[in-house]
Amino acid sequence: MTEANELAQQIYNLDEDVLVAKLGTLSEEMGGDLSGQSAPRGVSVDSIDLEVGTRGIIPPSAIQVGQKVFNQVNAEAYKILCTPLGDESTREALDKALEENYTKAAGILAPVLVSSLGLAPSVAAIIAALIIKRISKDIAGGICSTWEKSLNISENSTTNEESTPTS
Repeated sequence: MTEANELAQQIYNLDEDVLVAKLGTLSEEMGGDLSGQSAPRGVSVDSIDLEVGTRGIIPPSAIQVGQKVFNQVNAEAYKILCTPLGDESTREALDKALEENYTKAAGILAPVLVSSLGLAPSVAAIIAALIIKRISKDIAGGICSTWEKSLNISENSTTNEESTPTS
């Protein structure tokens, strides 16, 4: 899980569209199996091209697939950390890390996504970086309240996995 931590910290500064597109590309390469167990060529943290943001046009289809994957996993990650049955110690560590350093927070979240959701480290690193990037824009009140706002959760509804992203 250390590799997910390190990768999340390395890729945190990439543009959100680049991260979402890479998530879409990885998902397609893995045949939709985000654990990486049945990926045809195996997906490792080494499969993330850290220079991708400096080259060419990002295919819109990769962004669409990546956003759909992100929306699904983001909602599941929120449930794991920010519901009454969530991991309070990890939530506290994330709140503290967010006060200090966003890349550190992404590095803390990535291994949690690997262990809790069974994601491949490369997928978890991208999703962790995206979650922290999106919630760090308005972090007052702690990670869960800000995360909840980014998911557009109301008291009487659940997350709509097919909703249009607000970013």
